[in-house]
Amino acid sequence: MHRPVAAHSGTRSVAYLVTGWRRAVEHGQLGALVGDGVGAVQRPADVQGRRQARRPFGQFSVITGRNSTFTQAQGVLDLSTPSGRLAARIGAVVARNKTEMRVERQVLGHQRRRESGRPFWSTRPFGFERDGRHREAEAEALRQAYRDVLTGVSLWSIAKDWNARGLLSPHGKEWRSSNLRGVLLKPRNAGIQTYSQWVEKPDGKRVRLTGETGAGNWEAIVSEGMFRALVRYLSDPERNTGGGGKRKALLSGVVRCSKCQAVATQGWSKKNAAGERYRIYTCSGGRCITCPADALDSFVVRKVIDKAEEWNAAPATDTGDEDREAELLAEETAASERRTAL
Repeated sequence: MHRPVAAHSGTRSVAYLVTGWRRAVEHGQLGALVGDGVGAVQRPADVQGRRQARRPFGQFSVITGRNSTFTQAQGVLDLSTPSGRLAARIGAVVARNKTEMRVERQVLGHQRRRESGRPFWSTRPFGFERDGRHREAEAEALRQAYRDVLTGVSLWSIAKDWNARGLLSPHGKEWRSSNLRGVLLKPRNAGIQTYSQWVEKPDGKRVRLTGETGAGNWEAIVSEGMFRALVRYLSDPERNTGGGGKRKALLSGVVRCSKCQAVATQGWSKKNAAGERYRIYTCSGGRCITCPADALDSFVVRKVIDKAEEWNAAPATDTGDEDREAELLAEETAASERRTAL
């Protein structure tokens, strides 16, 4: 049985589902398919039409010549006969047309919404309500944050202050320098509307680009001038973002991940049941592994001390080496005296 899922989205889960029932048919383990329509088993195509229609009926070719049927709400299709396959293909084309029409309506809807300038946020952004009104406590904190950053206050200090005051993100998360920076760089804070869309690059990869489309019809939290000034400040490559101070972790930047060979950096664990956190070393290449930092530091220090004790307990230096060292010292002393005499 084929469950009614979004088979036209081109997602990986759909691809796994289609592959599974195709293999079942090929090995004779499945003689019939049940679904809400033939469109559910046509080849997934993405909404931009990037996959061409050169193989729109690839799924039906698998069961050609077999005693297989497809049961839908409109009736039963015998896919082992020419007329049954024709009806299935017609149904697949109709389903594809419905998908393309739905996508066209969605694109036009986004265009009208963009032209109207009204806010369209899937989740409530920090500082605003979803209808564009200000949430005053958060809006005032944003205004002060813009002023503080432009006068040299660090993002970390602002994030620490917000967390202490209970000003969490809309999802209830604590602030860090990274997510605070992202919020401050949002054009919506200056009343500027943006629009995101997927664009295909020459190499075939698709990337999501976000651009400004004009002024929105909601009240800005900060002026556009202040927003532009902060963007220039945070985007300046010469800005000192930290580093160069005293090392706080013994092995940070020294040890490497055993899986991807990326350097390990210091971080903090999630809070346990008691609300406590502890230092950890984590892979900078993708958090492949994590390790408690204090335990690892103690292990490394103990190994270094053991090695130093082995060196101290080693036999005395060979007598020949000591004589040679004395000769070199005497030659250096004589050369120094000659230079002084000149």
